[in-house]
Amino acid sequence: MILEEESCNLHTLLESIEGMFSLRASSKNIRLLCDRAVDVPCFIETDSPKLRQVLTNLIDNAVKFTEQGQVVMRVRIQDQNATTSESYLCFEVADTGLGIAPHELNLIFESFMQAEAGRQSQQGTGLGLAICRRFVQLMGGELKVSSQLGKGSVFSFALPLKVAEAPTEAAIAPTQSQSGLTEYLSHVPSLLHEWNLPLGNTEDNHVVDKPSLTTNFSESHTSPLDASSFQIMSARWIAEINFAARSADAKTIFRLLEQIPEKYTDLREAIASLVHHFKLEHLIQLTQQD
Repeated sequence: MILEEESCNLHTLLESIEGMFSLRASSKNIRLLCDRAVDVPCFIETDSPKLRQVLTNLIDNAVKFTEQGQVVMRVRIQDQNATTSESYLCFEVADTGLGIAPHELNLIFESFMQAEAGRQSQQGTGLGLAICRRFVQLMGGELKVSSQLGKGSVFSFALPLKVAEAPTEAAIAPTQSQSGLTEYLSHVPSLLHEWNLPLGNTEDNHVVDKPSLTTNFSESHTSPLDASSFQIMSARWIAEINFAARSADAKTIFRLLEQIPEKYTDLREAIASLVHHFKLEHLIQLTQQD
């Protein structure tokens, strides 16, 4: 696993992440805010897919476990360290959600470990924070958490600040009119494949029963999908596609679609249609596992 740093428009990256979750937050009647200090530079040298993945996972969790109040993504510049003369870019995702019990704070960054709220919600595999921590460490920081049960949580990390020069006008992308999600889908790496993370012994897991979720996929495919539609695939496969959907990782999703047997072409086309129409929330709901 290597760090691939390049010039990144940090302002655009933050705006696109905020845009990805704004509708979901609005549907829960919670505020989603991006609080970026005025001195935060526009262009920095960083591994933007990994930074985006970390922030996406943190905000995804914050929105998921917040029923009232707000979720705030803050970005600040930390003064130079007297020892190293380095400045740091500090990121923070704070919520007013369920919070995490003190005895669970040291466990949530371990693979397959979840706080009580996560276990009760029956969502996720317990891999997201473990991957986030590895990515932050690779980028030169440490992912930290503080939390009060019933009041909310704050996840934070600081990365060495490397200011980059603005690219030429022709090289700037994406434009303001482009969808941040579209940009993300074009280059996000496959996390499970990249880290080669096991999903543990999931052969005995079962898909949680859910009501049918009917979606108009396209003019050529209008059959409804429900959780049972996915039971032809292994629990490991379902966990992988759920994680890929949460990460907006289209590359992994389409790689997984290739593993669906030919006789289940309808399922393959239906999932592909959800991705093409940016209905990843539906795919996430349908592939939740116990």
